Order: sequence, then structure tokens, then C-alpha cells
Amino acid sequence: MEAPVYYFKTLFGSSSYAIYLYFPRTQNRLVIYTYADIDVDLPEDPKACGYGRSFYALLEIEKVKMLLEQLKDESFVRKFERVLELYPIISANIITKAIEDIDALLKRREEAIAKRRKEEEIRRKHAGTYWHLSRAWRVREQQDEDKIMRLEKGWVTVYDKDPEYFYVLYLTDDGELYEHRTKDVLKSELAFAYLLEGRKIRSFRKRGLREIPAEVVRAFAKLLRDEGKEELLVSLAV
Repeated sequence: MEAPVYYFKTLFGSSSYAIYLYFPRTQNRLVIYTYADIDVDLPEDPKACGYGRSFYALLEIEKVKMLLEQLKDESFVRKFERVLELYPIISANIITKAIEDIDALLKRREEAIAKRRKEEEIRRKHAGTYWHLSRAWRVREQQDEDKIMRLEKGWVTVYDKDPEYFYVLYLTDDGELYEHRTKDVLKSELAFAYLLEGRKIRSFRKRGLREIPAEVVRAFAKLLRDEGKEELLVSLAV
């Protein structure tokens, strides 16, 4: 019967050791470097250093001993395999947390992955509208009203003619102007999508008209005048 984990140990350099841990079920390999020769009470297999997707970590001697002891428990091995599957980079900190509370570590990671998947779903849902508004600023024939989208409690536009930043600008019916500015277009798309979903984004910052691109100022000013809200221009410009 195949063991859940195999090891092979070798001298690495002049005073350190490499312990290769191979997990045949998932074909992953973890290479641990340590500065001491440690006894390993696991099935030995010289091939453990020659195959599998590899992860590398430098650990303190006591942490290595603790991990090796935990790996005698097959239920821990199965959970640790899951850690290797979920984390693209395995650090000493991740291994330490796995030793201390592998269930909590897995739960946090799985929640983070689920959150990112949900964010990606929301972002993709509104990406077409984002780029429609963005392109409107680059097409001369587009009217100002084509560059600004009406929301339930205000107006929003996307401005990316700045060579360095992407902007999402939100003007509320109460005359408050908010800006989301980032160099990452995916974060900009997500902020826009959340705004359309009715979620309040902490990364939006309150701004005045003097603090946003002049083209957007003119478009918002025209919009407010057309809406009979000229008095809001005064408060926004201060």
C-alpha cells in the first residue's frame, strides 16, 4: 500500500540539509532547507527528490521537527496536500500556520479564493459598460451625455485619458463628488462594477471639481446646469 508521504534527505552545501517531501496522491513535492541533520520517521524514497511539482521553504529546526511529526497523521497529510494545492507560493509562514492550525489556514484561503471569484464575476458583468463610457471620452463625435451614466442616486463616468491613472468619478444627487483613482485597470473595473451594484467602496475619495480632469469638470458642469442644479457647482468647486 502506498504511503501518503515519502521523504529523502541530502546534504545541501557544506552545512545545511534539504529534506524532500513527496506527496504521491497529488504529485506535489515540498523541499525544506534546514541547518541541522534531523531524523525523519517517514517512509524513505530516493525518488522523492526527482519528481513532482516543487515548493521550497527555509524553516527553523523546531518547525521542521513539528511538521515532520504532524505528517505522521494521514488526516493532516490530506489537509496539507490541500494547502499545497491552494497556495501558489509556500512560505515558512504558511507552513508554520499550517502546523499551528491547518483548518483555520485552509478556511481563510478558501474564503479568499471565493471572494476573488465573486469579484471577477461582478467585474466581468459590468466590464462592457465600463469600456463603453471610457471610449466615449476618446471619440470626438460623442456628446457629453454619452460619457456619463445615470445611476439611481447620481451619475458616474470612467476616464482613462490620463497616461498614468484610471479614474471612476461619481457625482451624487446631493452634490458630493467621489473619485476612485488607480494604476490597475482591473481594480478600476471592480470599483465601477461595485458602484453599479449599489455597494459603497471605501477606496472612493471625496473630491472637488478642481481636483479632477478638466474635461470631466466641463461635462459635469453642463450636466448640472441642464438638470437645473447650478447651485451645486458652487459647493463642488470649493
